[in-house]
Amino acid sequence: MFTVSNKRLGLAAFGLGLILLGLTGCDDVSASGESAQVDASVDQRLVGRWRHTDTYVSGDFSAAIDLWFVLNPDGTYEYFKGAVAAGGSHSSLVSGGRGDVLKGKWRTESKVLFTCPEGEGGFQQAGKYFVDEGRFMVNKVVWERQ
Repeated sequence: MFTVSNKRLGLAAFGLGLILLGLTGCDDVSASGESAQVDASVDQRLVGRWRHTDTYVSGDFSAAIDLWFVLNPDGTYEYFKGAVAAGGSHSSLVSGGRGDVLKGKWRTESKVLFTCPEGEGGFQQAGKYFVDEGRFMVNKVVWERQ
């Protein structure tokens, strides 16, 4: 069972991992140092639009943030913040649409997800993943197929 603090920690770890990957760059060299194929090696079970909703509750205030991870069959991805809703007993705020979109390449190897932000130099390990009936988990963050 995820608690709010565990969800925040898991989401922060995954987001930090993507940010750190953006700083390292990407090229077509695998994590093991071997040259990758021209076509990305992707686990087809991960292809699709995935949403993670992070929620926060404190007293009568609550908030929900949708994060999106779109994994395309051609080995490209998009990662962005979607709708945000927050409010309490006297006010509320709803914001829809996409936030800044992080684009890049992705691939899998031995049930490990590797990502590489667009225009950078090397794939980096995002984390070991698990897939189960419309959900996948990486770095303790659960994504649901949409």
